[in-house]
Amino acid sequence: MSELPSALLTTILSAGASVGLLLAFLLIKHQITARQTIQQRLVLALKRSEIELAYQPLRRIGTRELVGFEALSRWRPPGDDEIPPAIFVPIAHRF
Repeated sequence: MSELPSALLTTILSAGASVGLLLAFLLIKHQITARQTIQQRLVLALKRSEIELAYQPLRRIGTRELVGFEALSRWRPPGDDEIPPAIFVPIAHRF
């Protein structure tokens, strides 16, 4: 690389930095759009009662004795795949 003229090296580095910034901008824009889309869908899901409550039994490992239940949220939009709580719960907390 040291054999390249400094002007060419500067041009290459500037182009690389510009492409990197553009890609970072597009990624951030995509994430914001995806979050807004989920947020809009979540508002409709709440109005349509699409969020379900599921109870998971909690048992002692050694004896299998039932010690309680864990309440879990499930979002299964009609005609679509289930949306994991890791996606919609943090967005719901921002409301």
